[in-house]
Amino acid sequence: MQQTQRALQIAFVDDRIKNLEGWLQAMQAFCSPETLLSTFLSVDELEEALEAEYIPNIVFTDYFIEDRNGLEVIEILRSRFGDQVYLIAHSAEPWANELMYKEGADETLTKFEDQVPSSPIDERFRGYDDLLDLLNWKGI
Repeated sequence: MQQTQRALQIAFVDDRIKNLEGWLQAMQAFCSPETLLSTFLSVDELEEALEAEYIPNIVFTDYFIEDRNGLEVIEILRSRFGDQVYLIAHSAEPWANELMYKEGADETLTKFEDQVPSSPIDERFRGYDDLLDLLNWKGI
């Protein structure tokens, strides 16, 4: 059943440009034209956007991000928005995904370094409705 499309703001936090490119390619394949896809090379960049009133609906975060980590991303977003953002731990390291999940991520999704597009994203999200289902499931 086709759901009504709504504009989403989806972010990806990773300090590797190749990973950001792979994520963008995978997401652009099925997101609606109204979807705002944002990439952040650092936690500091994400914080600057949040200060400028950026409010994401869904955030994918790596664990290793320059001299900070995905736990900080989770802490920042949970303190600002509570459960009103869907957080996806997206690391190549299973232990890092598990740790981020325990600390507040809503789900984990394995990342394969430098793979364009990222096959776990392609497998998990078959279409725009899959993204909407995440938010509906969580009541966002």
